[in-house]
Amino acid sequence: MIFEVLKDAPARDATVREMEIDEMFRPDPNQTKDFSPDQLVDLFGDQSIRDITANAEHIDVLLINPKGLELKWGIATVSDYPVNEGPVRIPKHDVAAIKEALTDARSFGWNYGKSCLPAPGVRMTFTKDNQSVDVLYCFACNILGVYSKNKFVGGEDFDTIRPTLVRSLQRLYPYNRLIQGLPETGSGVTAKP
Repeated sequence: MIFEVLKDAPARDATVREMEIDEMFRPDPNQTKDFSPDQLVDLFGDQSIRDITANAEHIDVLLINPKGLELKWGIATVSDYPVNEGPVRIPKHDVAAIKEALTDARSFGWNYGKSCLPAPGVRMTFTKDNQSVDVLYCFACNILGVYSKNKFVGGEDFDTIRPTLVRSLQRLYPYNRLIQGLPETGSGVTAKP
């Protein structure tokens, strides 16, 4: 519907149109306050998957390639996304911040949606007692997907915790231009020269 309105709008400068679209889909930080604890369990599929994430002994990061899988978000399995780089283990001081962010219901945009087909480029594997949960992140639209046993169990907008994730990734991959080009706020990727 929103795209039909924009399609019929008079021609304007492309930058102005992009700003208007961005404004329409920019999350209202106040909306993240209206949530139910059940929504967080739903995001992880069930309480046991959330518990693995919250109590992970370590987190490994892999840079993945979403090319050709954009239309299969929620259908593709974790193993469908080829690994470009990694795994790299996240240092303990970042593990605590990431686990806390991902298991706090205030971290997600429960009451707004986005018109994006996520193309995740980062995968984090949370491991506890030989059990693992994978979280795939699309930094172009700030949407994540939670996977258990290689299958999608839930997804949500992560705009609020983007700065925490970006800072951790940039410390982990100091020589990767795409990771270094991730802005801490907003969305998208701007590769630095």
